[in-house]
Amino acid sequence: MDLITLGWDDYFARHFDSYRTDGLTPARVAQEHKGMYTIWAACGERRARVSGRFLHQATTRAEYPSVGDWVVIGNYRGDGDAIIQAVLPRRSCF
Repeated sequence: MDLITLGWDDYFARHFDSYRTDGLTPARVAQEHKGMYTIWAACGERRARVSGRFLHQATTRAEYPSVGDWVVIGNYRGDGDAIIQAVLPRRSCF
């Protein structure tokens, strides 16, 4: 899947740079359903969930991923769910 086609640009690349050295990957949230997400990444479409650390550190619902957000994922190899580690800064919101 081509990230540029999904809206990846220099703005998101700059915010992702600090995660790149940790072996993490950018992805876009396509769907959300009861705490589970469908994401689109270079590796294709995957199911995802937020990490335990993310759950512990989030203090408001607005901090959680929403459809259209760019997120940082790890553990996306194999058949298991991808793990959302962070949400990249948003440029807009409703």
